[in-house]
Amino acid sequence: MKMHNAQWRYGTQAAAIGILLVALGIGCSAPNNLNDTPVIAGVTVSPSSIMPGESAVVEVEVTNSRGEPLEGAIITLSGDPASNGSFASAILTTGSDGTAATIYTAATVGSVNIEAAVENGVSQYASIAIVSEASASGSITVSVTPGIMTADAVSQAVVTCRVLDADGQPVVDGTAVTLVAGEQFVDTDRDGHFTFGVDQIVDDYNENGEWDAIGEIDAQATTTNGLATAYYTAGSAEGTVYIKATVSVGTSVLQKEASISLAPNVAFIVMDVNPRSLRANGSSQAVITCQVIDAAGQPAPDGTEVRIVAGDEFVDTDRNGVYNCCADTLITDNDHDGLWDAIGNISSTIITTSGGEASTSYTASAEAATVYVKATASFNTAFVQYDYALLLIPDSGGVAIGIQPTRIRADGETTALVSCHIYDGDGNPVANGTVVNLVAGEGFIDANLDGRYSCCDDSLLTDYNDNGLWDAIGSIAPQVTTTNGVASTYYTAGTWTVPVYITATVTDREIPIQSASTVTLLGTDSIASINLTPDRGRVQVRGTGGIEWTRVTATAYDAFGNRVAQDMPIEFTITAGPGGGENINGDPVGPVTAVTDIDGQAVITFNSGIISGTARIRAAAGGVVSAATQIAITSGPAAYVSVGAEDCNVPSWEAVNELNEIVAVANDQWGNEVPDSTAIYFWTEQGTIEGFDETNISYTERGVASSMWHSSKPKNDGIVWYWAETEGGEVADTSMFYESGLPGTTDILAYPAYLLADGADHGTVVVETFDLHGVFMDTDYPIELKSTYGFISSGSLGDGCHSSYYETELTSQTFSQDFSYSIPDDGIAGISLLEAIAGGYYGAYDSKMVIFNSSDAYVKNCDVDVETTIPHGFTVPLSVTIKDRYSNVLGGHQIVVTSQNGTITGSPAYTDAWGVAGGFMYTTTGNFGIEVDFLTIVDNDPNHGGISFSQKITVKEEE
Repeated sequence: MKMHNAQWRYGTQAAAIGILLVALGIGCSAPNNLNDTPVIAGVTVSPSSIMPGESAVVEVEVTNSRGEPLEGAIITLSGDPASNGSFASAILTTGSDGTAATIYTAATVGSVNIEAAVENGVSQYASIAIVSEASASGSITVSVTPGIMTADAVSQAVVTCRVLDADGQPVVDGTAVTLVAGEQFVDTDRDGHFTFGVDQIVDDYNENGEWDAIGEIDAQATTTNGLATAYYTAGSAEGTVYIKATVSVGTSVLQKEASISLAPNVAFIVMDVNPRSLRANGSSQAVITCQVIDAAGQPAPDGTEVRIVAGDEFVDTDRNGVYNCCADTLITDNDHDGLWDAIGNISSTIITTSGGEASTSYTASAEAATVYVKATASFNTAFVQYDYALLLIPDSGGVAIGIQPTRIRADGETTALVSCHIYDGDGNPVANGTVVNLVAGEGFIDANLDGRYSCCDDSLLTDYNDNGLWDAIGSIAPQVTTTNGVASTYYTAGTWTVPVYITATVTDREIPIQSASTVTLLGTDSIASINLTPDRGRVQVRGTGGIEWTRVTATAYDAFGNRVAQDMPIEFTITAGPGGGENINGDPVGPVTAVTDIDGQAVITFNSGIISGTARIRAAAGGVVSAATQIAITSGPAAYVSVGAEDCNVPSWEAVNELNEIVAVANDQWGNEVPDSTAIYFWTEQGTIEGFDETNISYTERGVASSMWHSSKPKNDGIVWYWAETEGGEVADTSMFYESGLPGTTDILAYPAYLLADGADHGTVVVETFDLHGVFMDTDYPIELKSTYGFISSGSLGDGCHSSYYETELTSQTFSQDFSYSIPDDGIAGISLLEAIAGGYYGAYDSKMVIFNSSDAYVKNCDVDVETTIPHGFTVPLSVTIKDRYSNVLGGHQIVVTSQNGTITGSPAYTDAWGVAGGFMYTTTGNFGIEVDFLTIVDNDPNHGGISFSQKITVKEEE
């Protein structure tokens, strides 16, 4: 339960009222409260020593004069000399915790004095040393080749780190260099990795508040003759990637950054093979056409070289278009010799001509196989590659299976096209409609050639889950039929990262024919998420006789929720801790690498130090980072006690035994809860506070002790002070709450002095009430509001802790009577008495006057009351009603009525309080030749009149 502590919740009543007035826009200036004077509590620079080009985090803490965090303080930073570096931002604003931070980037060697200043406050200083590499314990340089790569998640660059000692000689062989690649950040703790809550992100590309890896890089490289080499694999999004290298040399930690530009993947190849299958007779040919297209959809320049090979399938890691046994990975090996082999014959290089096209011919080998044709092209910094599977059909007949592509993601949804080419013994396509049976799963020997696994007859080639049974992996249509000798369907991937055997069988023959091929499911053996759990969440400070260690287990999962494979490395890091020597497997910071076991779990041991506090541990693999797990290291004697009350205002001045729970929270110097049963003494100077027996003691449980306050004598004033203490009175805290009574004063602080009488205009009304002792009233105390005119609602007071006010709105009305009649019109429809009452008839009272203004006369709302068809020579009465735009009647307006052909008597006349000017008599003309007359009405009020309008009259002979 949250308790109220007056040390930070309450100021004086005057301060609270002043804050309320400013918030409501009342008054000319903020209160002059010395307690809000900004004070710079500290300036920290981390790290305090950097080299040119490196950055440090500058953090400033600002409090008020009471030592409380001050939000919204403006800080101005400067460096002397200014030429030695620059700030990312020289003007900062503190947040709710009273701190603000920025990045300082060094330019030249020297010592910089950093000044932090606030308005009307005293400046504070910090220094930073900018050292040359020669002045450190050694040096490190980082180079990247190439510096521009394609953002294709495949391209690679060589990262070379040269590490020298203080004498300029290569460091000892085997020196470890830690590498990360991703967004730029300031490595405050110099551990070579981004630590959440410690390090500072410089460029947060996706604005997620976290550091993100971009692409992949070897996590560590070791030196030989001072050189350490690693490989970086590009990410899939364009932009700048920062590679940070960290190494420990002597007593110094050296760091250096290099950057790589990832350019868009700006090209692709379209390959066409005709025909798509050939007879394996050593002479059949296919035409292969490659069209190379750039990012804009335009053909590549004429003369672009396309390298092309045909043979076993392989992954072209080094991206040179040909198989390299040291760098590339062999996928299929038809003759099982461990080497890539060409199958058939094809030109190794072709050149594009008009339209970006390049063509060549392929000649089949004499043996049936699946031939993988790989085309590679490079131009304008773009690198493109395309693979195609070409089938060589047995010349003597049989089944050949083509799968395109042969490597797909094991995600349960990706598909591959499966084409079964069926030839009879004469080498001709089988009849249309020939049924082909298909299965996809673990490999098996189909002894009875029925196209299905039979546990009694067949035998397993692979048993991935060791269950002794054949298992399907993914899905495929059980039967397809041929057209022109080809039967095609799609295979949908499973979620096991294994080769899947697709077996095709034709059984409607005297001797069934059968063949099998594989599609490899890839990708799910990478870590997608890590769950980090400790065996216990609390250990004791080292040397106190309790349990000082706990095992921490990282369980790694792939994208489909399966635990990852064995021997996958996971790095563990202590991201925060009390700094008393706590460690992972003896390493005080990490990262410490452990590998997963058969259950996908990696385990380390966390050991406590000699200082209590909370340690945060994270696990990471590549760009995947676990949520932090916390381990509490307990605990020392009380160093602080904080006391607070459940209610900040108890309306009990006239009552006995009203209750308010008092809670004290005790913690040691590191912020840990004190041991259970620590004695806390409670006291109060007004009313009664509970305790055990006569000692007023309460005992802590999980660092918390509680008591109960009862309203009673003595009653000194409206403020109840109470305190809690422990450790023989050496550790204490004091706070207060209000004991309010009947209302003493009520003030209307804000109200609209003027409202437009349009039925919609409104203004804010704020009423503040204090009790008889001048303290805030408790929340929900009723307030009655009345207004002669308009509409306003009553309600109840809010807060009760920092103020006691009620806020509502007064809404205007329209008037059918002018309650402020004057000649000429004063523009006032009525004057309202706004009243606020707290505590009923004999309670606190305040009132204000609100003027409701009408507007100018508006023709469309004015009216003439007269007969419109009158015989010649007749006299009839006439009156005029004047209203404004909002239909408010307007009194005191002089009205003049004239006739074009007749006569008017009684003009001019003035409108009365209901806006009506009467007493006019209108006599029509006696001339029988005139049948129409027009009356003109003019409003001559000098303030709000100035309009005129007419009325048509039909004059006729008397019937």
